[in-house]
Amino acid sequence: MRKCILGCLILWAFSGVALAQPSSDTTRAFGSIDQPAAVGVGPRFPQSATDALIELDLSTSEVVELDADEEEGGSQGVSGLLGASRDVFVSQVQYNLSSFRFNPRGYRSDYSSVYFNGFSFRDPETGYANYAVWGGLNDVLRNYTTRYGLAPSELSFGNFAGTTTYSTRASGYRKQASASIGASNRTYATRLMATYSTGLMNNGWAFTASASARLANEGFMDGTPYEAYSYFFAAEKKLNANHSVNFTIFGAPIRRGMSSAVVQDVYDMRDYQYNPNWGYQDGEKRSAKIRNTHLPVAMLNYFWTINEKSKLEAGLAVQTGRNGTSALDWFEGNDPRPDYYRKLPRYNDADNPENTTASRPYGSIANLMENEWRSNNTKVTQIDWQALYEGNYAANYGINRADSGWQAMTILKEYRNDQTTLSGYVNYNHHLNRYISLYGGVEGKMYKGSFYQTVLDPLGADYYLNLDKYVLGTDVSPLDPYALSFNDMNESPSQLRKYKGDKFGYDYDIHQNEASAWAEAQVKLNKFDFFVAGTVGYTEFWRDGHMKNARVESTNEGHSYGQSEAQRFVTGGVKANATYKITGRHFLTANAGWQTRPPLFRNSYLQIRYADLALDDKGLELQTEKVYTGDLAYIFRGSSLRIKAAAFYTLAQDLSEVRTFYDENTDNELANKAGALIEYVTYGLNKQYSGVELGVSYKLTSTLTVEAAATHGAYIYASDPNVTKVEDSQVKVGVVEKSYVSGYVLGGTPQTAGTLTLTYRSPKYWFAGATGNIAGNTYIDMYLDRRTLSFIDRVKDPGTNEIDPAMRNQLTEQEKFPWAYTVDVFGGASWRLHGGLLGINGNVQNILNNHYKTGGYEQTRVRQIEGKYKVDAFPSKYYYSFGVNFFVQVYYRF
Repeated sequence: MRKCILGCLILWAFSGVALAQPSSDTTRAFGSIDQPAAVGVGPRFPQSATDALIELDLSTSEVVELDADEEEGGSQGVSGLLGASRDVFVSQVQYNLSSFRFNPRGYRSDYSSVYFNGFSFRDPETGYANYAVWGGLNDVLRNYTTRYGLAPSELSFGNFAGTTTYSTRASGYRKQASASIGASNRTYATRLMATYSTGLMNNGWAFTASASARLANEGFMDGTPYEAYSYFFAAEKKLNANHSVNFTIFGAPIRRGMSSAVVQDVYDMRDYQYNPNWGYQDGEKRSAKIRNTHLPVAMLNYFWTINEKSKLEAGLAVQTGRNGTSALDWFEGNDPRPDYYRKLPRYNDADNPENTTASRPYGSIANLMENEWRSNNTKVTQIDWQALYEGNYAANYGINRADSGWQAMTILKEYRNDQTTLSGYVNYNHHLNRYISLYGGVEGKMYKGSFYQTVLDPLGADYYLNLDKYVLGTDVSPLDPYALSFNDMNESPSQLRKYKGDKFGYDYDIHQNEASAWAEAQVKLNKFDFFVAGTVGYTEFWRDGHMKNARVESTNEGHSYGQSEAQRFVTGGVKANATYKITGRHFLTANAGWQTRPPLFRNSYLQIRYADLALDDKGLELQTEKVYTGDLAYIFRGSSLRIKAAAFYTLAQDLSEVRTFYDENTDNELANKAGALIEYVTYGLNKQYSGVELGVSYKLTSTLTVEAAATHGAYIYASDPNVTKVEDSQVKVGVVEKSYVSGYVLGGTPQTAGTLTLTYRSPKYWFAGATGNIAGNTYIDMYLDRRTLSFIDRVKDPGTNEIDPAMRNQLTEQEKFPWAYTVDVFGGASWRLHGGLLGINGNVQNILNNHYKTGGYEQTRVRQIEGKYKVDAFPSKYYYSFGVNFFVQVYYRF
């Protein structure tokens, strides 16, 4: 046995050598276009990274682990892995490495699935589950199973990164009441929680209810207020021995201040808790970027035990509510945010090439600005709310407010994505005999997303004009100079004024219908286990516009008002597994799968806010995504020792992405001025993930356990995709060209990481432990346009027409973040008190107070100075980790 274990560990260690890796500091230079792609999921975009700051209290999860079969071979049957204990690798990395924004196997969040009682919780816009929908419901979400990778799931086809299934059947909660109070310095300061369950009563009823509140005037980051509540109620009626009905409703209304990535200069002048999204108003902190979400869910499930071999369950669910994020909007003038590049010392240094950081005269603008930043003059370093109010007043000077009201130059708006989803499913399973089990089901979903923006606060003024500022002033005709700037041609000029609560800019719905069917067969033999599963699905979506945009309608490039044609996709997939049971403790397992996935609707349209123009309407390929994946693993399950060593490979092909940004260097022909809102379209994009992972858990003694996990991967771009730009003001597709990124690294997650935990559990009901974590080979998210030939032409010397090699390398090299490490400690204890259980537990993370980059992205602009493009005028923006942070709670259960 020891030889087998040792051989496996050696194989795991040396398998990493076969993985192609970038150089120590950067990936290949742009000049090596013909270099073959290395082996190795999509970059984590900053908005997704920000949204991921949702509390997941995984440290207190209660998971029942199954003991391994003690038989050591022979011809008799051996217990298999289908439905075995939780993965020894995932159980460690899912929480210990979360501060590094670690993604197992590098996979994006939309490559995992989350189910509640058979219902899929996948946001059609983003593709991933929105954990904020059930945030704070830790007490009642302990009944779950997690299938890692391609492992089989008895309730769905699953996803190739894994599937988590929660059960909220009221009869599944034991009779108990509990209350807890927690304190933290992370996203919230105080957490209150109470839960009560009746268990299954003699009359066949069972009830469970839970509620919590998480509150903070400010989280770890400056200017991030937090106000979140959650509620849960489940009722189940056991009709007879074979039939049961369960009803569940839950929700989590939340308002929280958000932080943003900033350039390194700002962190250096301030600190790692800096957040540009707030400022003082009347002596109180006010945030301009508030996420306000409440998407409650109601589910009705029916369970039928047909006989001892067959079961059927079915359900209907509805989810509806609001999802909004506030932000500043301005009609004319410069960006009012404090970290706008023109307000930073770097910009003023760049304006004067001789005025360098090393030698600049005292009293220079840059020096004065830096002094203001370092001394934390909040009129400079934060949003100046008073100046915004005064600016709106000054713009209306001399106007009689009572007669016509005041027009706002700057407002606080809210982006809205309100959702309504109706879902249904039917699942059936049948144990054919002692060897074969069959599972299958159908599910459907109807989704409507309403996308618009509203005037949230006119900041002392009365109204905001519903005009497109990017084409405002276009000299179309002497009689109507504003024709193309009308966001809604259905409105008369007298209706342009938008007051608090009114919609402006854009207003459209997305309708998406989905239907799928799946089937799975599991076979358990003496020495082998198998399963094979398949799925087929249909997805259609279309846009329904409620504003008739003048700019779009004038181009004949599409329509903005009314329903568009539907985009339709047929998808499918298969996956299979074979497990060889060497003995009752040693297993070899292999998984393989293939799946096609529809593109996200937000990556399928050009100018989706204003037009119904699909990518393929302009000759840009819109295809289903193809995924090929597989893994091999050795697993050992002993009474004291558990090991898993695995190697994996995944290739995702034909992805499309659409990103929006403002580009000053683009000529806006309609407005006769520089600068336009740009959509950057990528299609034909392939991404590759490969690597190895190891998890070990060993009980040194009856009270002392050591656990370790490590992974090493290569997650890269595996093609040179097609890219192009679409100007917002013209709906005009630019030149399509190649972005030479094959072999570059996917940013946003460590490609190498490890964790080591030592835990002592006393027989006197207390425990304590420490964890060390390390992560590296983390790269920045790239702007693909910087790896195109046309972009490289921008750094040619205007005199010689030659490319400066140093500037080219500076432009195309991909930044690699330094290695990061943390040390965490945790502990807890419990006592019997008055027939109940009183307990305390908590943890302190990053006790060494290390500050490390957890993510970031390249900016999309370069700046021209004296005929040359200065690529460092717009440096990358970063996210940093929390410093020392803690969570502690006291609970009582009875």
